[in-house]
Amino acid sequence: TVEKLENDPRIDKVGLSLHGTDNAGYILNDDLTVKSGIGITVGNNNLFEMLVKCKYQGRLPQNDSEIIINKDILEKYFPDAALGRTITFFVPDRKSEDGEDASISFNNKNTVKYTVVGIMEKNYPAECLRMASDSEIAKCLKEKNAVVSFTLKSLSFKSSRELNDIAKEYK
Repeated sequence: TVEKLENDPRIDKVGLSLHGTDNAGYILNDDLTVKSGIGITVGNNNLFEMLVKCKYQGRLPQNDSEIIINKDILEKYFPDAALGRTITFFVPDRKSEDGEDASISFNNKNTVKYTVVGIMEKNYPAECLRMASDSEIAKCLKEKNAVVSFTLKSLSFKSSRELNDIAKEYK
């Protein structure tokens, strides 16, 4: 389906975001309670080009160990961080099925580290963006839990109808 969308003459760009991966990083207090959960959008370069709608320093991520992050989050939670520096998020041991923070635990103190390659000026479509690896994309496409976003080649008063036609055609 993704290949068909990419070759559809009505569609300009197709981006993939991944679900089923850990799409949040947590900043913890000293007692291992959640200070903040930061949504990390995991996707491909086309998705980044669609979501980053602000000025930014640096560049977009080029691999799965790099991140671009909103300046206000960086200043609030990682005050010593800058371009080229590494930031660390905690990864929960387990989460509840309904997504409630109350049942998240961090007993194993698992962490994930990202190099800051870009700093965004209030990019509201996404707080943080991380590049998906080829294996992550392949796994999500195989498991049918990737989300496809796309832009049309042209916009007009017929765009709404065109979007509905595309949705019906590709289910």
